[in-house]
Amino acid sequence: NLYNQCWKKTAHFFDLPDFLSFKATGSFTRSLCCLVCKWNYEYKNEPDSMLSGWLDDYWQAIGLDDFVQERYEKIGGMYTSVFYTVELQYTSINQSIYDITKSLSVYLMCIPYLVIKGNNIALPGQPIGQGLCPKAASELGLCVGTAVGASLIDAYAGCLGTIGIDLTKIKVKNEDITSRLSLICGTSTCHMAMTLKPSFVPGVWGPYNSAILSGLYLNEGGQSVTGKLVDFIVQKHPAFPTLEKLSKEKNISTYDYLNQLITEHDMEQDHWAYLTKNLHILPDFHGNRSPIANHNLKGMVCGLTLTSGLHDLALRYLATLQGLAFGTKQIIAAMERNGHEIKILVACGGLSKNSIYLRCHADITGCPIVLGKEEDSVLLGSAMLGVSAAFPKYDLKTVMTTFSSAGEVVQPTFDQELQQYYAKKYQVYLLMQQDQLKYLSVISNEN
Repeated sequence: NLYNQCWKKTAHFFDLPDFLSFKATGSFTRSLCCLVCKWNYEYKNEPDSMLSGWLDDYWQAIGLDDFVQERYEKIGGMYTSVFYTVELQYTSINQSIYDITKSLSVYLMCIPYLVIKGNNIALPGQPIGQGLCPKAASELGLCVGTAVGASLIDAYAGCLGTIGIDLTKIKVKNEDITSRLSLICGTSTCHMAMTLKPSFVPGVWGPYNSAILSGLYLNEGGQSVTGKLVDFIVQKHPAFPTLEKLSKEKNISTYDYLNQLITEHDMEQDHWAYLTKNLHILPDFHGNRSPIANHNLKGMVCGLTLTSGLHDLALRYLATLQGLAFGTKQIIAAMERNGHEIKILVACGGLSKNSIYLRCHADITGCPIVLGKEEDSVLLGSAMLGVSAAFPKYDLKTVMTTFSSAGEVVQPTFDQELQQYYAKKYQVYLLMQQDQLKYLSVISNEN
């Protein structure tokens, strides 16, 4: 509906990671990660014939024949530019490179005045263009020509920063990276695992060929609004003002206070996990991304009472963390039915700093959880791309294993009674999902 006003005038479309590379270097080279994961590009392990991955019939079927006719120039198909003149951005201000991440992930740019024909797609970590252009170097306080590596999507950089952690020096069997599941815990949680051969998992994205590491296929499951859900459950409870007051008196966070309250409970239970024996939460408040892949599913709570004090808040918080761990267990089960073999979890992000979240995940999945020594694994993964670009003789996998190291390790508890309890709660979790699907079917039935 904006074909003449906007579409025809657009010279290039970028995902945010590639746009940042463009701003840094002036090169229109796209990262294979963005193209494979976001633009339905099929990489066929043929670096010298990158154009073979574009699917003409797909773009024609959705009405974007222009891309086919132009040989995908606007999205990374034909040309690489090193120098350009004017930027046409649909934003209210002329942004510097520091401001880019605050804007939309797709930008509209003008035609460059010097175009160099050639390969326009790079594997993650491969050098982009001639490195930093003068403008970006000035803004960043770095040298012109500083190496810039082909980018990764943010969560994928977190996966790169964690999944290759060397475990030989700690009490965890050093399984190959294809036996690891990377949890990138933010507002939502991404579950990433790699295989040597393509693995098609219903309800899980991928397989993406060489999206992070060359020659390995990536699958990505996920849970929507996990971190946001925990905040919602806690902050919308009537007892939240009381929690805030008490946590401030102790000079700790509200979540640390809740964790202490749960683990130091005085309710005559053998283990704090049993506190939620009669309270179950299905955490699909924003739909189920994996493995049901149904946006119509919503959150459910079974076991509500009339109590509204701090104790009730703590129980709902704990049941939410357990529900999220059951969701991860379900994703792992779906992956393992379709070619994966997950033995170890590696985690980063906000929720990975929550001790009860980690404990629930370890005990419910039966997998040890390893945290990286570097606190910001997304930043570490991004730095690895730069190192790989600066020293091309070292492939990205070598850089990954060299720069990542293990921090805290959370081993699962193999207490038989606890495992039986969690098995029962997991059964309830699955029943809640199936029951809600039945409700949706009843409501949508026109007869």
